[in-house]
Amino acid sequence: MKKLLAILVAFTVLCGLAVSASVAASDEPVFSDVPADSWYHIYVYTAVRQELLRGKTATEFAPEDNLTQAEAVVLASRYHQLLDAGEVTLGEAEPVPGEPWYEPYLVYADSTFLRGWNVGVWGEAVASEPITREEFVAMFFVMLPESEYAPINMILDGTIPDVSMSSVYSAAIYSFYRAGIVAGSDTERTFHPNSSITRAEVAAILSRITFSSPRMEFSLPVQAEITVEQLTADNFKTPQLYVDYLTENNPAVWDMLVYSDMSALADGSLESVYGETCILVALGTDREDQFVREIWYAVSLDGTIYKYDPVEDEWYSAGNEMTMPKELSTANNKSTPHIVITRSVATK
Repeated sequence: MKKLLAILVAFTVLCGLAVSASVAASDEPVFSDVPADSWYHIYVYTAVRQELLRGKTATEFAPEDNLTQAEAVVLASRYHQLLDAGEVTLGEAEPVPGEPWYEPYLVYADSTFLRGWNVGVWGEAVASEPITREEFVAMFFVMLPESEYAPINMILDGTIPDVSMSSVYSAAIYSFYRAGIVAGSDTERTFHPNSSITRAEVAAILSRITFSSPRMEFSLPVQAEITVEQLTADNFKTPQLYVDYLTENNPAVWDMLVYSDMSALADGSLESVYGETCILVALGTDREDQFVREIWYAVSLDGTIYKYDPVEDEWYSAGNEMTMPKELSTANNKSTPHIVITRSVATK
């Protein structure tokens, strides 16, 4: 965070996102369309003072205007080059006749942080389209170093109302929720992933990325309690359901996932335990190259929870395991929680 802030002190956004050069960056602007009592007032002026954004004119910010795909790439590319090289040279070369003004940024992004997005072959029609909220968050997620979205909120998988874990953008959105960079659009913390993102919303995100103080601390309620009837009806088709049931009904598992380095993995594997078919849930360490399984649990269709004892090589009932020692329990531990990571692969 400190490194990012130090680099961004001199950051100036140009190319369609800034006012004319005649407006001095040190002048305090007064935007007639940014009311003092608006939710975005503090974010707009924070972003403008730090030269992350500028107004459309000297007196208008246009907070409700949508950001286009091209403008988002320009903004992210300048951020990326500044973080990577310590300076921004994009946009300094003379424009090539016949090329759109944003072409150098598309080429840069396509060869660096947006490989695979095919932005280098965007036509004008695509580039001029409004970018959606999920696309903008995903773009900045892959552009920023991982340290810039360290979690401060406990947001479990599947708890953002309108963001499915099957979405290709779910990792980015959940990471930004956990980091307090985005917090939803209403009391339910709904994200509206397919809506266009406005300049006011962009100002808020940029301010929270750059500074720690505007980041939002909050939590989301877990799903309604999962019933045995739901497990039986599902018949092992949705491994995530059994992980959720396990964490709800075994306090020790909940504590291990929240307050240790452990994560949960359910891939649809089944095991026969005392004649009952159960789905396996492993607790372990989620490394970049592999998931190291350390503790095994099994959940049956009637809700029975078993834990495997490797010493005795047998399963035993574990529905009422004790929680972790007092000094590590949820009531006493004030450290940043480790978020549950669940990989769900539905069985055929």
